[in-house]
Amino acid sequence: MGVYRADDPTNPGKDFTVKSKVYEQLTLGQRALLMFWVLYGHAHSTAEFYWFVSYYISELKVWPEIKSGIQYFGDDAMYRIYKEIEGVVKARNQEIRGKRRKDTVIDLDDNSELFATVDRLYKLYPKIAPETIKRISTYIRNNPDEFVLLED
Repeated sequence: MGVYRADDPTNPGKDFTVKSKVYEQLTLGQRALLMFWVLYGHAHSTAEFYWFVSYYISELKVWPEIKSGIQYFGDDAMYRIYKEIEGVVKARNQEIRGKRRKDTVIDLDDNSELFATVDRLYKLYPKIAPETIKRISTYIRNNPDEFVLLED
């Protein structure tokens, strides 16, 4: 396989079909772990948190997998944050008469109430994440066969 730049449209890492096929080959635990990192690895500010959750809900349609991943590890605190931000994004994405709209980061600049709600949730997110990571790490240590294949 050749070397690809991240912004190269021919990069197989950009191909959602390829990603889906790889995802299907993962164990449930590997999927849950991946879905946690998909958000955690991208959401480093209030704006990023809002935009990525909106993107995962509206565009990529992977939000149900992200939520079920955190449930897989039994993390009720993080799941509550996921559910609340999901409610905010879905409510915001509905316009008068049910027309769909897409969120943008600019929405946070234009709506102080929306910003306050998302900012409150984002501030909780990194406070809870270390416990989430500990929970996941413990699960992996207790179930290594679900995450790695050791061969002689």
